[in-house]
Amino acid sequence: MGVLVLGIGGVLAIFFAAADTHRRALTETTTAIIADSVIAEQRAAFNRNRYGEPLPIKEEPVPGYELYSCSVLPTAVGRDPQTGRTTHLYLEVVVHYQHRGQKRRAVYRTVFFRE
Repeated sequence: MGVLVLGIGGVLAIFFAAADTHRRALTETTTAIIADSVIAEQRAAFNRNRYGEPLPIKEEPVPGYELYSCSVLPTAVGRDPQTGRTTHLYLEVVVHYQHRGQKRRAVYRTVFFRE
């Protein structure tokens, strides 16, 4: 009887650990999807706008994802010496979320180049 109880306890522990790992994987996948869409929007705006730079965004809610917010931190890395327009842009996207009652964040970084 003790072996049976010990076996059931082990199976339940594995089940709860797997459920937590699955939840964390879903959260990390969602943050990556959000960051990818924000980076794509910023890249499109950077290529469309010939002279301006993206403005910083501070913890705005993400449409369609109520539990997530996003910050965008652009930094001009290179400028054209003749026109003064930005040719290289370092972009940091921070996705804020809550996991188990604690605020967490995932940071994604990229560089844009303009010809």
